[in-house]
Amino acid sequence: MNEIRMKKYSKWLVFCFCIQLFTVPLFAKKVVLKNGTPIQLRVLQTIDSGSATIGQVYSLATTHVVKVEEQTVIEAGAIATGLIVDVEEAKVLGQGGSLTVEINTIKAIDGSNIPVSASRIVKGKDKTSTSIIVGILCLLGFLIEGEDATLQHGTTIQAYTVSDAEIGI
Repeated sequence: MNEIRMKKYSKWLVFCFCIQLFTVPLFAKKVVLKNGTPIQLRVLQTIDSGSATIGQVYSLATTHVVKVEEQTVIEAGAIATGLIVDVEEAKVLGQGGSLTVEINTIKAIDGSNIPVSASRIVKGKDKTSTSIIVGILCLLGFLIEGEDATLQHGTTIQAYTVSDAEIGI
């Protein structure tokens, strides 16, 4: 008799769990983060043109909370991902390096990735004139390299959402 009751209660519990599992998302509140919303980001590691590679992914973090209708949709410190799209190492004849980075997504409070757009081009110090002047006096002067481009840890970059994004809260 107890076994029959247990089976009956087990079925009832499974039924209730399934209803809750499938109906809670239907009633979750969603807000829309509008296209063009500015989001301030901070670079989490130093990147330089001497060691970076095209296609390398790097991390950033939001500097402030982003709210819609008084609801937090992106927390301060939320992780954003960027991509290195162009790298030129410093060269002889004093040419400085260059580094081009883009920012692609930011993690929202519901775990979704919000598409954003931002880019930054960083140039290393050019020493061409020094290289030529020293090179006239001594041929080894032409071997002077410029400086690598460096995107410092903590540098802030402004990104903007590229489309409306629906975020569950």
